Amino acid sequence: MIHKVELITNKERVQLNPISFTSGYNCLIGENGSGKSTILKSIVESTKKRHDWVQGKDIKIECDETSIQYFDSEKSNPRTLSHFGNDIFFQVKSMYMSHGEALALVHLNTNFSNDTCLLLDEPESGLDIGNIIKVREKLVNMECQVIVATHHPLLMVGNVIELTPHYHQYVKGCFNKFI
Repeated sequence: MIHKVELITNKERVQLNPISFTSGYNCLIGENGSGKSTILKSIVESTKKRHDWVQGKDIKIECDETSIQYFDSEKSNPRTLSHFGNDIFFQVKSMYMSHGEALALVHLNTNFSNDTCLLLDEPESGLDIGNIIKVREKLVNMECQVIVATHHPLLMVGNVIELTPHYHQYVKGCFNKFI
């Protein structure tokens, strides 16, 4: 589980206040360019290489031994045969689906053990409103830690962390009334 992340960007050598994550569902929100994707990618790179320096960014991560799974909807194409491993049913089915249908299939049919941290960058991309709601319910109820970077209000539940320029702010539950 990721407990805390401290990040110093090289763009302006700005240090963000430590960002604390909880077990279960966590949501990063903020304007374009606020650092949501940068935080997710830095976590992936840092834990993959086991060091505290990532592409011009200094990062400190406080975490338990955990398996990191990263999904970037802009770069991942769930319609490739290799995406579903040896599952022939999903391989064939995904070839005849829209991009959004294939993404929903991935999100709704993937499970992880509770020692996994699942990082999702804009998982709502390509999904219709019904599938966004289904994906939200799936992610919120997963046993593993989930950290989502999003702009979509339907995914802004749980431990919501708003990234504003140079610092972060916790916004707990402010969007729940719209859901």
